[in-house]
Amino acid sequence: MNRLVALFKSALYYLLFVPNVFVPLPVGRIETFPWATFFAIDKRTTLQFFYILIMVLFGISAVYSWLSYGDPISVLRSYLALINASIIFFRIINTDEEDYLRIVRAMLTIFSLQVALSLWQRSGTFPALFTQYFEIFIPRFTDNTLEGGRGVAGFYAEPAYAGMAVHYFFAFLMLYANIHPFSRKGLALISVLLFYDLTVSRSATDIAMLAVFLVGFINRKTLVPALLFVGSVLALTIWYVEEANDPPRSLQLVYNLFFTFETDDPYLTILNESGFRLVSMYSGYAYGILHPLGGGVGAWPVTSLVALEATGVNPYELYYYLEANEGFFYPTRPSSFASDLFLEAGVVGFILYMMAFGNYLRLRQFYVNPFGRAILVMFLFNFFLLGTIGDPIPAAILGLAYVAITRFGAAGEARAELPKPDGLDESPEPPEPQTHGG
Repeated sequence: MNRLVALFKSALYYLLFVPNVFVPLPVGRIETFPWATFFAIDKRTTLQFFYILIMVLFGISAVYSWLSYGDPISVLRSYLALINASIIFFRIINTDEEDYLRIVRAMLTIFSLQVALSLWQRSGTFPALFTQYFEIFIPRFTDNTLEGGRGVAGFYAEPAYAGMAVHYFFAFLMLYANIHPFSRKGLALISVLLFYDLTVSRSATDIAMLAVFLVGFINRKTLVPALLFVGSVLALTIWYVEEANDPPRSLQLVYNLFFTFETDDPYLTILNESGFRLVSMYSGYAYGILHPLGGGVGAWPVTSLVALEATGVNPYELYYYLEANEGFFYPTRPSSFASDLFLEAGVVGFILYMMAFGNYLRLRQFYVNPFGRAILVMFLFNFFLLGTIGDPIPAAILGLAYVAITRFGAAGEARAELPKPDGLDESPEPPEPQTHGG
């Protein structure tokens, strides 16, 4: 029995980074399984008072939603999603050096396996025999390239989820190896990642995540390389979209937003290009401001409809709802964590939640270090604009970056124990010479 428990705990280091891998249960398909919550059940986890307080209040709100709407499974899943996406941060920032190295090894392993599996899928040679077994544990798993200019997802439910995970892994490894993205080696690695984004994953989320990552490094010295990089991407976009038979979704989106509009209303064009994401996000924020205590944790199947209708947007003008529900809104949980907090807990719940992380987000070392700043910008982008409810990877990578910069950044001996990916070393050529210590 003890051996099985130890094996499960060891597996959690890897499962933490593949939240779309789930155990089939008689409650329907769980797209984001709470592996991070299980991983956080550890003596190293030390929770802040405000975090405990807000989760107790969220629990009371969830019980109210259950009694009001009578769907305990949906309410429980909503509540666990809020915990799963945040508690992992407190588990990781209280880690010791040995545990830190073990988490990084697991992340590097998953990163390597994800790249290998997605390349295999994209090649069109992934055995159909294996697909039926992968489908049991990974929602929407497919052995071939998706339609609509999208690519493959590997261990994740869809290319957008995969894109977020891959870019977080990449960002942390750049920090770990101390390679500035605008150095010669960094630009080479960024180019490889961009090539992967455009040919394998092909999601619009990929380009957004890469752009947000680079924003964290922009200063007077790096502004020109950044502008040249953006100009090159835009030039590639124009040429590829106009010449290719099946351009990737990412470039098609950039082309539509910058070079053409399908309607005289740019605002409507942007809403349509985002699918359900922008309208659901906007509706969540608006609802939380008008209802300071929110609609109740787990009550989003009811309150999201009210919030969507209050936006004044006509659903029959949005392609997503036109195709999915004959031009009518249907329950849609906001696509960003903060927007969902506004919807379910209101602006009051959001403020209390942020107080639990205030001490860490104010840390000066995180802002003056370009790698920490870049990962923090990525996290805030996902938190406020484009994320996945319940996904623990953003908070996990933020936690790893936090301890790498504040505690283990100068631990050369500890780093030497870890295998380095090809091309990553300890001798960067950064335009902005700063150490991990800030």
